[in-house]
Amino acid sequence: MGSYNTFAEDDIYCLYKGEEFITTGNVDEIAEHVDKKPSTIKYYARESYKRRRTSAMSDSLILIKLD
Repeated sequence: MGSYNTFAEDDIYCLYKGEEFITTGNVDEIAEHVDKKPSTIKYYARESYKRRRTSAMSDSLILIKLD
């Protein structure tokens, strides 16, 4: 398997759609809020997803980890 980001249960994230804030919480809470699988939410934080986003996808979902 390739290297993946680690997602600790107590890590807090913000989910954005483009510049619009959607929600904050851990991966499971965000997944429940937007009715998506936790694995899908985790994908939004991956470098591979960020590389695939284009300027035409400026309103795509993005997950940001809070420090």
